Amino acid sequence: MTLKLENGRVTELAHSTQACVLTQASASILGAQLAGNKRAVEILQEQVSAMLKGGDIPPAPFTDYEALLGAASHHNRHKCVLLPLEAVLDALSES
Repeated sequence: MTLKLENGRVTELAHSTQACVLTQASASILGAQLAGNKRAVEILQEQVSAMLKGGDIPPAPFTDYEALLGAASHHNRHKCVLLPLEAVLDALSES
């Protein structure tokens, strides 16, 4: 993950993902829509995690995460969906 930050907010995200299709899809959804600060990413991570456990789909602009609902019944695949969010949070922690 490569982030462009302005005043502590993500304004651009680029990624080169060499992982399973779930991780690639999650990174693409995130990269297409992410703009915000660390707390916004933490909230999105909580929403996606809750969705995978039977909760609601994250609100716009992240409703595309609905496409990954098939992973919900495969607990060991949740990590794949959440990995790009964790990578962004790690990058934000380093900045």
